[in-house]
Amino acid sequence: MTIPKHIKDFHNGINDLETRIQDDTEKMLRAINIDELLSNPELYLTTLANLFLEKHQKVYKEAFDMGIDHGKQMVELDANS
Repeated sequence: MTIPKHIKDFHNGINDLETRIQDDTEKMLRAINIDELLSNPELYLTTLANLFLEKHQKVYKEAFDMGIDHGKQMVELDANS
Protein backbone atom coordinates (compact mmCIF):
# COMPACT_ATOMS: atom_id res chain seq x y z
CA MET A 1 0.00 0.00 0.00
CA THR A 2 1.37 3.40 -1.01
CA ILE A 3 1.00 6.41 1.25
CA PRO A 4 -0.66 9.32 -0.61
CA LYS A 5 1.60 12.27 -1.43
CA HIS A 6 -0.40 14.79 0.64
CA ILE A 7 0.01 12.63 3.75
CA LYS A 8 3.76 12.25 3.13
CA ASP A 9 4.07 16.02 2.59
CA PHE A 10 2.14 16.73 5.79
CA HIS A 11 4.31 14.43 7.90
CA ASN A 12 7.53 15.69 6.32
CA GLY A 13 6.48 19.28 7.02
CA ILE A 14 5.63 18.50 10.65
CA ASN A 15 8.95 16.67 11.07
CA ASP A 16 10.82 19.70 9.70
CA LEU A 17 9.06 22.05 12.13
CA GLU A 18 9.70 19.68 15.02
CA THR A 19 13.40 19.52 14.16
CA ARG A 20 13.66 23.32 14.07
CA ILE A 21 12.04 23.64 17.50
CA GLN A 22 14.17 20.85 19.01
CA ASP A 23 17.37 22.42 17.68
CA ASP A 24 16.44 25.81 19.14
CA THR A 25 15.46 24.21 22.44
CA GLU A 26 18.85 22.56 22.74
CA LYS A 27 20.61 25.86 21.97
CA MET A 28 18.59 27.66 24.64
CA LEU A 29 19.26 24.98 27.24
CA ARG A 30 23.01 25.22 26.60
CA ALA A 31 22.84 29.02 26.95
CA ILE A 32 21.18 29.06 30.39
CA ASN A 33 23.03 31.30 32.81
CA ILE A 34 22.97 29.32 36.05
CA ASP A 35 23.79 32.34 38.22
CA GLU A 36 20.83 34.32 36.87
CA LEU A 37 18.61 31.25 37.12
CA LEU A 38 19.48 30.71 40.77
CA SER A 39 19.14 34.39 41.70
CA ASN A 40 15.52 34.62 40.48
CA PRO A 41 14.24 31.34 38.98
CA GLU A 42 10.70 32.49 38.28
CA LEU A 43 11.71 35.67 36.45
CA TYR A 44 14.51 33.95 34.54
CA LEU A 45 12.37 31.02 33.38
CA THR A 46 9.41 33.26 32.54
CA THR A 47 11.65 35.50 30.45
CA LEU A 48 13.25 32.52 28.74
CA ALA A 49 9.85 30.95 27.99
CA ASN A 50 8.50 34.20 26.58
CA LEU A 51 11.54 34.57 24.32
CA PHE A 52 11.10 31.00 23.11
CA LEU A 53 7.40 31.51 22.35
CA GLU A 54 8.06 34.80 20.64
CA LYS A 55 10.77 33.28 18.46
CA HIS A 56 8.56 30.35 17.44
CA GLN A 57 5.26 32.11 16.73
CA LYS A 58 5.85 31.67 12.99
CA VAL A 59 6.57 27.95 13.41
CA TYR A 60 3.39 27.43 15.45
CA LYS A 61 1.38 29.31 12.82
CA GLU A 62 2.91 27.14 10.09
CA ALA A 63 2.02 23.98 12.03
CA PHE A 64 -1.53 25.23 12.62
CA ASP A 65 -2.00 26.08 8.94
CA MET A 66 -0.57 22.71 7.89
CA GLY A 67 -3.04 20.97 10.18
CA ILE A 68 -5.98 22.94 8.78
CA ASP A 69 -4.92 22.19 5.19
CA HIS A 70 -4.39 18.52 5.99
CA GLY A 71 -7.80 18.29 7.64
CA LYS A 72 -9.48 19.88 4.61
CA GLN A 73 -7.71 17.45 2.28
CA MET A 74 -8.83 14.49 4.39
CA VAL A 75 -12.46 15.68 4.41
CA GLU A 76 -12.31 16.24 0.65
CA LEU A 77 -10.88 12.75 0.08
CA ASP A 78 -13.56 11.24 2.30
CA ALA A 79 -16.31 13.11 0.43
CA ASN A 80 -14.96 11.90 -2.91
CA SER A 81 -14.67 8.24 -1.92
